[in-house]
Amino acid sequence: MELRHLRLFLKVVEHGSISAAAEELDMPQPILSRHIARLEKELSAKLLDRLPRGVRPNSNGEILRNYANSIDVNYRSALRQISSVQSASAGQINVGAGHSWLHGPLAVSVARLIERNPGARIRIVAAAADSLLPMLLRGDIDMALAPTVLTESYAGSFECESLQKTDLIVFAVKGHPATRARNLKIKDLTAFRWALPRGTFGRRMLDRLFERHDLPPLEPVIEVDDASALLDIVANSDLLTFGAPPHPSSEDWKKFAQIGCRELEAKREAGAIYRKDSTVPPLCHALTAELRAAVTESGLEWKSATSRSH
Repeated sequence: MELRHLRLFLKVVEHGSISAAAEELDMPQPILSRHIARLEKELSAKLLDRLPRGVRPNSNGEILRNYANSIDVNYRSALRQISSVQSASAGQINVGAGHSWLHGPLAVSVARLIERNPGARIRIVAAAADSLLPMLLRGDIDMALAPTVLTESYAGSFECESLQKTDLIVFAVKGHPATRARNLKIKDLTAFRWALPRGTFGRRMLDRLFERHDLPPLEPVIEVDDASALLDIVANSDLLTFGAPPHPSSEDWKKFAQIGCRELEAKREAGAIYRKDSTVPPLCHALTAELRAAVTESGLEWKSATSRSH
């Protein structure tokens, strides 16, 4: 069995169609079909159910898909690490990170890492948490910096190392009418307009809090993927938002004020996340150590909303 045959099989499963996979691979469909047939013959088992339109993996195919994904991920990870000879002073790592890390402790940590390890090469991928974990599973990145409270669908797939805890709160531009009220109820806030992020831990937590109070999820006026753009929008409008606000000592936070609603307060724990079934590159551990030091130095281990003025 060759790795390329497994990759061809994965591509067919991804598309649910031999013809669609062949088109993307720029390969004649009969040749791709022969490769799949050869793989089935080698395993002495059918892998795909033929449907009127396309194919889908049967129980054997699902087993092979899981193992083939793992093999492919580990192989690509090994290629990146061979040159480093298991040394933390060289090699390349791909790191996925969300907004709070990109504009927080990651910058200084990466700078320190390459200063201590001149041979290191680091590629940083910016994405929301909902995108980072699938990328980590596929082996597109070696580690993710994201919330470490994982959904059931990812149980058993990752190892997490907590680095930071943050309060999630409702906030708005200073002077907003809601900032002058005290002890608002969650229902009171449905009368206001909202700007919210998409695909974040905070957004999922907000929806759960509304559900817990028998209220439907908010329908925001604006949804945005970029956290910096979200802050700019809220700073220049009467919209409320929910999430981890800027650090209380930053210039950015001076534009905002917390809205007092105990029913809409939550906590987020975040840190480094690795695939459980693969060898973590030494550079990843070195970067995690730098991050832990940077977080401690900046007092970000726990960003508490109680320190913010209303």
